[in-house]
Amino acid sequence: MKRKWLLKTVLTAALSAGLAATAVTGMAAEEATTEVAAEAETEAADAAESGEEDTELPTEGYYEGRYSGASGGTTFEQDCFISFHEKGEIIEDKQTFYFQAMSGSGEQWIAVIDPLLGVYEVLDEEITMNTAPLAEQRGEENWEEMTADKTIVFYSLDGETEYFRSGWDTEENKILGIPTENEIGATSWYTNYCFLHLDEESQERGVELYTFYYRLEDGRNASITIYHDGTYLDNMLTGTGEVTGTWELDGDTYILTAGEGATGGTLVIDKDDATKAVFTPEGGSAMELGPRVRNEVYVFADETGENVVILYDDMSCSIVISGAQCEGTWEKNADGTPRSVTIADMNETAYITGSGESFEVTLDGVLMSTDNEASASALAKADSEGENEEGAEEGDTGRKPSTGVTVAASGSTSYVYYGKIAGYFEAIIELLPGGTATFKCDMHGH
Repeated sequence: MKRKWLLKTVLTAALSAGLAATAVTGMAAEEATTEVAAEAETEAADAAESGEEDTELPTEGYYEGRYSGASGGTTFEQDCFISFHEKGEIIEDKQTFYFQAMSGSGEQWIAVIDPLLGVYEVLDEEITMNTAPLAEQRGEENWEEMTADKTIVFYSLDGETEYFRSGWDTEENKILGIPTENEIGATSWYTNYCFLHLDEESQERGVELYTFYYRLEDGRNASITIYHDGTYLDNMLTGTGEVTGTWELDGDTYILTAGEGATGGTLVIDKDDATKAVFTPEGGSAMELGPRVRNEVYVFADETGENVVILYDDMSCSIVISGAQCEGTWEKNADGTPRSVTIADMNETAYITGSGESFEVTLDGVLMSTDNEASASALAKADSEGENEEGAEEGDTGRKPSTGVTVAASGSTSYVYYGKIAGYFEAIIELLPGGTATFKCDMHGH
């Protein structure tokens, strides 16, 4: 089947040939135009016949479902879109997609479903779905039985989890929406309506692909983070602060171009262990990077153990206050004792008091100390469970997989598991005594 974008390619090529031919006179111009247009049409037809075009969706533009609504007297808009990236553009030998769902109005928007990056495949199989023709017509009363000639299978980035399947109508170039049963948390607000193609550049937010660490001589961890949108962040790897830049993927090598006055380089990820990589700065020697290595030095906790500050030997810290978790840094006094704690992104510093092995700090009105049962139990449990060993679990985001903290004076404990959702939200799952659990999710540590 000839597709509209194939025809567009033919017409574009013919037009380009015609313009180029204006420098040629008479029969030569006509022959040049005819020949180029014929070659373009033959190539497009061959691609359609061989199925080559079926392996990737159009990467120009994106597919969107958008509608207006109201709640409590407030008018808002819901916007979902899916875009597709060429094979090998972001990850070697992989076709990737990007999905996000936003809600808001004017300049105020929030992510209802966190930006999601995954891989996909297109099957030469028909699929029938119950879906609404437009987002504005969402609702089961407007569902129609629609059949698409292609099936798109959406997977997690590692290809292990199938998120959902949808139809791709190649004649009208639209996607039949997200089915009600899916693995990305999309509810009825974001399902069962067609996503229409827009020939515009998508506004994607960078999703973290990789973060690698390098232990500096002073004990701090330098790092480099690769984001899917072609940007990267170098934290103290080539300088004393943060460096931002852009990257291009050439085979298995990320070519990093830093901003003006900064140093770029190349990054090659280990094919056998994706937690390791080799970074070579411009004009410098290769550096072996890996997972984060940090060990607890001081643990502050209140009497309940629900509010905790952990200081690590790389001068970073983890903070859990009133259920909110965030990261930060700390400084030492001249004698090596802890001096202050600074919460990242908030520029809020709290000073530490005490001496010897007994120190106190107050954050958000909560007094925490290193000299109580809760803090001692937290550090002892971290040691006994190997928390202070070098390295990290595969796929770790830089924090140790779990930390135990005392939650009551009776000695009952809870286990707190940290992770990231789509590299954007911090997630905490806390298993409490008595068989209960809590789940907390926080954006950028706020």
